[in-house]
Amino acid sequence: MRFWIPVLCSLVLSGQRLWAQDESNFEKITGKLMSYAVKNYPEKVYVHTDKDYYQSGETLWFKLYLLNGVTHARSNLSKVAYVELLDESNKMLAKRTISMDSLGGFGSIPLDKFWDEGNYYIRAYTKYMLNDANPNAFQKKIFVWRKEFGNKGAKTTVTSSNGSQKTEVLASNPTEDQGIQFHCFPEGGNLVQESNNLVGFQIQDQNGKGVRSKGKVINQENAEVANFESDEYGLGTFQLRPEPGMQYFAVVSKDKSANKVKLPIAVRAKERIQIENNGDHLIIQVQTPYKTATERTFLLGHVRGNIFLRHESEPDSIQYSLKLLVDRLSPGVGHFTLFNTNGEVLAERMTFIHNTKKSARVWIIKAKDTFEKRGKVALRLRLANLGKSMLKGNISLSVHKLLGSGDNQHAKTTSIKKWLLLDSDIGPTVDNGAYFFDTPNFKNNNALEALLLGKSWGRFEWDELLKNEVSKKAKNSPEQGIMIAGRTTNFINRNVPKRSKITLGILEGSTYYETKNTDSQGNFMFGPLAFDDTVDVVLDAMDPLARKKEQAKNLAINIDSLPFLPLIQGLALEKSNRHDISATPYVSEAAKDYRRESLEFDLPPDIIRLEETVVKDKRKVKSNRQIVEEGLNEITPYPRPTHRLLLDSTNVTDGMRLLDIMSMIPGVRVRGTYPNQSIRLTRAVFNSINLSTSPLFVIDGVPLPPYDTSTGGSLDLLSMDTVHIMFIDVLTGAQASYYGARGSNGVIAIYTDRGRRFDFEEKVYPGILNLTVKGFDKPDRFTAPNYNFPKPQHAKPDYRNTLHWEPNLEISPEKGALITFFADDSSGKYKVVLEGVLEDGQLLQEEATFFVE
Repeated sequence: MRFWIPVLCSLVLSGQRLWAQDESNFEKITGKLMSYAVKNYPEKVYVHTDKDYYQSGETLWFKLYLLNGVTHARSNLSKVAYVELLDESNKMLAKRTISMDSLGGFGSIPLDKFWDEGNYYIRAYTKYMLNDANPNAFQKKIFVWRKEFGNKGAKTTVTSSNGSQKTEVLASNPTEDQGIQFHCFPEGGNLVQESNNLVGFQIQDQNGKGVRSKGKVINQENAEVANFESDEYGLGTFQLRPEPGMQYFAVVSKDKSANKVKLPIAVRAKERIQIENNGDHLIIQVQTPYKTATERTFLLGHVRGNIFLRHESEPDSIQYSLKLLVDRLSPGVGHFTLFNTNGEVLAERMTFIHNTKKSARVWIIKAKDTFEKRGKVALRLRLANLGKSMLKGNISLSVHKLLGSGDNQHAKTTSIKKWLLLDSDIGPTVDNGAYFFDTPNFKNNNALEALLLGKSWGRFEWDELLKNEVSKKAKNSPEQGIMIAGRTTNFINRNVPKRSKITLGILEGSTYYETKNTDSQGNFMFGPLAFDDTVDVVLDAMDPLARKKEQAKNLAINIDSLPFLPLIQGLALEKSNRHDISATPYVSEAAKDYRRESLEFDLPPDIIRLEETVVKDKRKVKSNRQIVEEGLNEITPYPRPTHRLLLDSTNVTDGMRLLDIMSMIPGVRVRGTYPNQSIRLTRAVFNSINLSTSPLFVIDGVPLPPYDTSTGGSLDLLSMDTVHIMFIDVLTGAQASYYGARGSNGVIAIYTDRGRRFDFEEKVYPGILNLTVKGFDKPDRFTAPNYNFPKPQHAKPDYRNTLHWEPNLEISPEKGALITFFADDSSGKYKVVLEGVLEDGQLLQEEATFFVE
């Protein structure tokens, strides 16, 4: 008895310590996730564009939403966001700095007439998002086709109203499928013996495009044990109960052929979370076969960081089941994680929570289904919350023509729900996957479940979160406006910092001045500032401790690289070819409108009409660089180059080869290896007569004879002396018209100094610095004709693809909203797309269609 009493007491005390340790680890996990959601929440951005397909020369209109990544309410962190347009090679073609307010931000990007036809990418982010090791910037693919329809691909003939045939139009040829791939995603990552396994799968062709197919699962004895069928994007699920020691195969049938794929070998037992998603409730089964009798496990469930489930197992339980109602949960990816007593992850599982009770709706009410050409279109909008009180929100709306035959709902590359509820949390999923959220039903939900079985949570890693490595660092603080920072140093020796009093002056519009004292190291920072376009800024520094007046200005002002223009270097674009829609019907339809427009003006079909442009500007004091540019323009016979490279103002070293120098100029591509190299201009309209892609070379105004693109050495460009080259101009498109047909492939004009000298450097004065600072991009206003009032310009044909664009749509909770606009001269089907975010974080995604005849 004396022996057993201490032993029993020791066991009781040790058990209490173990339980206390368990509770401590579990509370730590919960606390870290709550801190992430409340203090260190990420930001999300979403861009709604007026459409997904554009002609060259059109304007891309966009609305930018900036949200709290957990609640989806408006973010209180950043006030500045960036939108970029990139091509397939990740080259940035346009960048917009957007000022964000309570209604988000909006803007536009003109699409150049000379860009290559193909896929382009919209990318958006804030500087604060760059704190993450892998910034989850918004990405969206758009397609641009050339308005001057060339001779690529298949050809379609357009016939005018009088029966005459016009120019042939391009159409892309779809790639034929050559074989299929079967990807298997067992629930929990492994097939488990003698247990019911939910298995997700995706069937793709060799290009990664999902395909619809059927198949069956057989064992090594050729006995069929399950069958399956994928949707049009290749996604689906099936149930399998593997027997010990048995090998299983998936047999995929497509076009009278069959592929046999070996499935993973089933394991004996595994910690795992199994979920049966029944829409309004979840059945959760947890299995921990290797847990000891005294251990406990902890199950945590959250949506975007909002915790909705915390469950500790009983010490003697190795499996249990839970039923969870979802009527009070936010829609999104439900992330379940099972931890052991040491806080280590045992198993994870994701499922999508569709809670229709927490989904707001906008009713789009049409005055009628069909409107006349140039007739007035009226739409009434009403915002409801399915029986609850009406809510206010931040909403954008576009109306554009559906090109091609029918209404292809799956042609959307993304949507506000797909990005914010899915891709932004687990990474890119499938192109055109917006159909998951168009009409939630068993088929779409099953496809989404299959997709999630093969993905993992992408917002954070548990190990990093528990080590505080996810929290935001001061490296990139949320931007509240435009900042101008730097430091003052000795004018002669710029390595010696100097304390000073510095004044910033902005000399645009109403004059603005602000004076600050630097720190002991001369560091200063002005901002946050807010201004549009670019402004001239003057910084004036003075040493308040200088003994003599002439010594007070013995300062140099050094500006940091302006922090409001961050570039994401190395952030790969998701450029998958999966689920692309053939551009043929879109190009053909747009071509018809373009030809009809040309015919009505009796113009040749290849002529591009230029709209009248009025340019206004303020009178500014010319900088030294501007004076130099005017001097160079007096030398050249053409008005203005597309690009100009001044060798004295760039990092060009003596002895550098000419082709290496040319590779530094935007739009110039140097191909091949030394000594067999050739040059091509990316924005040139290539001459189809001589089949050459070589640009015209001009040296000091004298055109050189053409040369073979395969042997650039025949022009002796490799051995040309570059020491006396003063500047190089590149001309493409209209800029090259001075040289006529010879300049159809672009022009490279080289100018030597020939005894002329220009001072390319700005004068530097002690204590004074002049600089030009880029501000926010001022959004353009979307305009459309009003045919209620006759105007001379109404005589022009009207073939708009976008009839209406409204980035900041206000819907009264009581009266709703009335939207009116006018149809164009084109008949066909049009789509109304409404997207938005309500004050409480609910997402809006509604569509409607109407006809014009």
